[in-house]
Amino acid sequence: MGKPRNGLTAKQKKFAESYVTTAKGNGAEAAREAGYAASRAHVTASENVAKRNVSDYIEQLAAEADCMKKLTPDMILAGLLRIATEGSNEGAKVRSFEVMGRALAMFKERVEISSASSEELLNDLERLDPALAATLRRDTEDATSH
Repeated sequence: MGKPRNGLTAKQKKFAESYVTTAKGNGAEAAREAGYAASRAHVTASENVAKRNVSDYIEQLAAEADCMKKLTPDMILAGLLRIATEGSNEGAKVRSFEVMGRALAMFKERVEISSASSEELLNDLERLDPALAATLRRDTEDATSH
């Protein structure tokens, strides 16, 4: 298994990602999730954490995760506004305005509702539950005859 430019193998990368996310700092669990042998998970975890490139990647991922926890709706809207007003990509500008408008509930969704007549509904119900349809027909007839 070759190493990419950042010097991490695919397993090391998976180890670091698991270490920060699902394993929540449990090295042995992260090693197992990355596909290392369960019998050597503790040893492999210690070896990986001791490697500079792996520990640097763990720190980078942890910093990104920490930053994501601190995001607020206002920060996201400010970023979208910056893209919408200062961006050079017209498609991105339009999309940013659209997302902001939706986030601020500026658009009303139109929903068209059509209903069938009571006779059509009873006919449909007849196929599903004939007894219930007969009862409803009787009740409807009684209500209209009085």
